[in-house]
Amino acid sequence: MTLTNPGGRAQVIISGASVFTGAAPVAFQNLDLSGVVGAVDCLVLLKVAKTASTAATHYHFRPDTDASTMIYSGCNQAEGLGMIGASALVFLLAVAGVVEWYSNNADAVEVTLVAYTQ
Repeated sequence: MTLTNPGGRAQVIISGASVFTGAAPVAFQNLDLSGVVGAVDCLVLLKVAKTASTAATHYHFRPDTDASTMIYSGCNQAEGLGMIGASALVFLLAVAGVVEWYSNNADAVEVTLVAYTQ
């Protein structure tokens, strides 16, 4: 099976950079990763970790500017386990270094860029 990366990128960069800390948005909002990945299309692996609250939480992601794509299934919808420190991994396309995301509640979270293509 052949997997083609956007723009012919062949490298995977391990990052670990914190790209968001605070209350998760409850409506779609841009998450700008371009400060780390550049303003390019690339695949990103994000980790979303709850830093407060024990409420069950859903995180929804989609490529930036793609209003027709609502990603609700598979690993693109990550469900917290209802405990502080619960985390989820999300793998998706960043358009010009940006993804959109929201949560069903405004719990405190930290989003880490685990890896991306270059």
